[in-house]
Amino acid sequence: MPPAAESPSDADTGAAAASPAHQRRRGWSKRLTSILSALRVGFLLASATAVGLYFLWGIGLSHLFTPLRKQCQYPVVIAVGFWAACAVICTKSFSAWAEQNVGTPKPPKIPLILLPAGIAGCAGYTVWRVILLWREALDAGFHVDELLAVALGLAAAGLLATCDAVLRGIRACRPRESVPTKRGRGRHPWVPTLRPATLSRRTVAATGALILLPSVVLTGIAAVPHYRWTPLVHHTTAAAIDDSQLPSAPSSLGSQAAWSKDVDGMLDVVGGAAGPVILTTTGLMGFNPQDGSVRWTYQRDGAVYSALVSDRATQSLGDTYLITSPDHRHIALRLSGPGFIINGGKQNGGSPDRQDVQSYVSLVLDSVTGKVTHEHVSAGGALQLTDSALLDDTTVYSLDKDTKLWDFQSAGLQVPPLGPGAYIGTAGHASFLIETGKDLHLSLIPQAHPDQITPAPNLLENYLGRVVVIDGWVASFDNDAWSRATTLTETGHAYAANLDGLAGVPGADTQTYDLGVTLGVNAVASYASGTLAMLPSSPPPSNADRFPDFREFWDGVPSVGQVFDPHSKAVKPARESAGISGIAVGITSRATETNPGGQITARTPDGHSASLPIAPGTTFYAPGTGDPSNAKLNDLAVAHAGGSYLSAVNTPGVTLVTLNAAPPGDGASQYVRIYGITGGK
Repeated sequence: MPPAAESPSDADTGAAAASPAHQRRRGWSKRLTSILSALRVGFLLASATAVGLYFLWGIGLSHLFTPLRKQCQYPVVIAVGFWAACAVICTKSFSAWAEQNVGTPKPPKIPLILLPAGIAGCAGYTVWRVILLWREALDAGFHVDELLAVALGLAAAGLLATCDAVLRGIRACRPRESVPTKRGRGRHPWVPTLRPATLSRRTVAATGALILLPSVVLTGIAAVPHYRWTPLVHHTTAAAIDDSQLPSAPSSLGSQAAWSKDVDGMLDVVGGAAGPVILTTTGLMGFNPQDGSVRWTYQRDGAVYSALVSDRATQSLGDTYLITSPDHRHIALRLSGPGFIINGGKQNGGSPDRQDVQSYVSLVLDSVTGKVTHEHVSAGGALQLTDSALLDDTTVYSLDKDTKLWDFQSAGLQVPPLGPGAYIGTAGHASFLIETGKDLHLSLIPQAHPDQITPAPNLLENYLGRVVVIDGWVASFDNDAWSRATTLTETGHAYAANLDGLAGVPGADTQTYDLGVTLGVNAVASYASGTLAMLPSSPPPSNADRFPDFREFWDGVPSVGQVFDPHSKAVKPARESAGISGIAVGITSRATETNPGGQITARTPDGHSASLPIAPGTTFYAPGTGDPSNAKLNDLAVAHAGGSYLSAVNTPGVTLVTLNAAPPGDGASQYVRIYGITGGK
């Protein structure tokens, strides 16, 4: 029996059965297209949000593009290549070529799957690299939130490209009958076709939620580390002290120590307005001068403190890390900042460049209370304090309001190169020392009138060529004698002058004080005593020719002549001057079997002396009487030239004598014994 013919009704039934399945697939395709289109707009909005957060969360870093380009350029270029490949195979030209050569207009599905996955993978890897960089900076003690914003922007851009690639693939795989008609011809594929259909509130709300979702989610993810993971800063402050109650520096040396303290990892010590301030490898501490107790502390986990001036012979500790304002109310220092991490370990000290991310963070603290009054990133360069302002590189900030006052460019001043010539240290009470001219000579400017530039006179310098400023006062030669302390045997007639007076600050002291004929300024004695201590008028008769490399010629010969006290304005010989300008510190009693401790003797030219016993077993070595011990009691400059590990510094309320008790020959170790002598009047 022949098979029955298929009736027309059966064919209609098959077509009807196939039509709902096709409609369902088409419906899902439209829904997915709508979702991806909304998310694509959302990721574009998230990218704009990241730009806003970059400026909102930023800490002032500049020139981030170059190091980030080195970190991210390859995965970004690969991702762009993947997106371009996806865009090409989804074009009509590629479909026509494929239909002609392969037999189907649809693009291959495997590339349409792998290319968006590759884009997402490259974006994820790039974000991971930036997050690792942020984490390294956080471990070093800095919250670089610009990097969080960059990571958010990269994630949003990567997801935007991924969505766009998927969307292009879906549209390219649609049947030809679903391609838009002539009514949509000429439109960009990402611009929705306007239809007269009325959208429900539910549809509008869902679309709006999808558009906002990427910004909300990505910003929320970035906000978690921004608000939760912060650098650990251990900071205790002290109560303020009325100006009338602040101690003054002892005018003479007491006879014995009121207290002693061992400090591990000591880097520097200066006199704050309320007493000594000590920097160690773990942080900053302000001490009570009467009993040596700690008044305030500032410790920052992972911080590395940067030497402001290297190898300056101010004390046996070596490098200088702290500077003070002329009134000693503020203390400034620098930390190795986030730029050191971001630049790949490149420190501006090695190859200074303002096109690098700032390699430092500058801190200013109130020396009385320990409160941080100023913190910002810095490229390096000059660092100077007046009583009310900070000059950091080429920008001047107010210490009271922590606001920017002016910078070199806005004031029309020459921007000097980042190099070792910039002056770092105490400035005038209301004036700065800057480099001007082609030869970068020093000039003076009032902090309130940067347009008034005054060339500096022949200011006296230390052996490294740095001007010696003591509480806003300087010494200068009145002739063409070389101002550096290494003046061979050439002398000059010196005068003490106020920096503000030289700069033309209204109301400043313009009187100069005669210091007599001198070889130059004794920088070591000046920094230790807080006075302008001058070298004698002539070298020793043994024809010494250099300072301070003169120990064999100056042995037993005083290296301090006239002394100018900035507070009393008195000029006196060292033996008649107040304070410790000509102090000598040495171990005069070595450790023996019968006396295993030893004894330190401190003596000033006016005849005052103090005996400081060394308790047995409290040092890493038995105190001896060799050259580093300065048993002959040469003054500080001569002793430091001989490598002495003892020193002294006069601070408000107490005279400090320091002994480096670390093992001999270990230059990296600074385990310092501090004796506080408070008996001076």
